[in-house]
Amino acid sequence: MKSPAIALLLAVVVLTALQPACAQDQDLAGRYVCVYNDSATAPVPDGVTYSWEGSPLTVTIREVPFYLYPWLGYCSCFSGQLGLQACRISGFVDDITGIFSRLHVLTSLAKAADIPDGYVAAQLVVTYGDGDESILDLVAGVNTADTNYNWPENQLCLGHTQVEPALSAKLPDGTIYALVFYAYLDLKAKPIESIGVRMPSTACESRRGCDGEETSELQVMIDGMTFER
Repeated sequence: MKSPAIALLLAVVVLTALQPACAQDQDLAGRYVCVYNDSATAPVPDGVTYSWEGSPLTVTIREVPFYLYPWLGYCSCFSGQLGLQACRISGFVDDITGIFSRLHVLTSLAKAADIPDGYVAAQLVVTYGDGDESILDLVAGVNTADTNYNWPENQLCLGHTQVEPALSAKLPDGTIYALVFYAYLDLKAKPIESIGVRMPSTACESRRGCDGEETSELQVMIDGMTFER
């Protein structure tokens, strides 16, 4: 079984024909400021010919431009259980400062087909200069879902609503493989200090997975992030 990382690489291969919508120079005067992780690397799976060349892929979702780059942000219960940092987000986000009206994001979950509607997998946290916060809950069946919920083995134990995907990755035979979901957060008219991602304490509680075995694993991917003035 291929990993979510490979699925997103396949998404890149499928979507390369789309026209760019974001300037890569991070034009802070424009309506949209698209975040990308220009230092991220990912292995290319066998049989896929593609070079990152240091540039992310540009897509437009609901008239909002995004840089689609695997794991701009990432949370994993497994990492936390090993004593490692459970959630990480690109340091490039720290370069985005100023006042914005809305944050648009692309996200997906993995190892999560069995979790129910309303399960808060993670939170995006925008912190303002005065210490105030705006928080976007990433909720299964509401604004995000398992990236592989359409796989037959996951359909048998699917516990949350099949949210309409913003993007679909396809295998060479045309089979839909991985899904990415859109959400947004209205922001306060205050200067932004930073943005981070975290998991609530309940996200990694023990449960029965699709195979019937006890598990507490859950992964959250932040695949795109765009600020709107």
